[in-house]
Amino acid sequence: MPVPTIPVLHLPVAIGQYPDKGIGVYSRVSSDALAGTGKVKLAEKTNALEARLRVSAPDRRYLLPVQGVEKGTFARKRKHLLAAFELAVQENAILVAWDLTRFIRALAYHPHKNPRAWPTRQEFAQLRDLSQGVVLATYVDPLMPEYGKGGRYSQSIARTHKCGKKSQIQPGQVRPILYALQLDETASLQSVATAFGVSKRAVQLLWAHWGVKVYANPVRAYDEARRLGHLDTSKTRKVIWNQTVT
Repeated sequence: MPVPTIPVLHLPVAIGQYPDKGIGVYSRVSSDALAGTGKVKLAEKTNALEARLRVSAPDRRYLLPVQGVEKGTFARKRKHLLAAFELAVQENAILVAWDLTRFIRALAYHPHKNPRAWPTRQEFAQLRDLSQGVVLATYVDPLMPEYGKGGRYSQSIARTHKCGKKSQIQPGQVRPILYALQLDETASLQSVATAFGVSKRAVQLLWAHWGVKVYANPVRAYDEARRLGHLDTSKTRKVIWNQTVT
């Protein structure tokens, strides 16, 4: 399989190719909740990235980091990213983010319906055009997969040595949660998490790792759920997920 061409370099390559450029840091999260009160969590991520960069390239000139809350797609204006581009142009610097998803997310991306969506050529071209010729680089390999051992999520946790709330999903809840997400088209990560008394993040990671692969057939999922006693439709037409059956 050919390696896709993207307008973002791995940091060691960028440092080697551009020895005279400074380094700018760009950091984003997608929501105020992820940024934390007073954007404390966002600042922790930004500081952790800059600390690692200073170890990797201690002799470089560093710009003030640019950070903010914004989505990774270009469906809306990326004011923080555009500000980072402007600063990097003015100061002749490489702009570095933790991974590729900080620079760009595919418009087709969905956290549990399409978690492995890859940006299209047109989306990469849009990133290239908006960057004004700035050299873009990531601390981790920009081709790193989203999930799995050594994937983006595990590396993200390693960045700050924090993994947020401990997953509250019990072994007996795994299949019911996956079935709920697969069978109910109106179900959201938050609604399922609330129904089962677990964190939204735990549900998101569970679905990303197992949902798409294992439970892609809704008919089979429904039959299996009924056979195992994970659902009860005796009172209403809407599926009621039985959390007590394991």
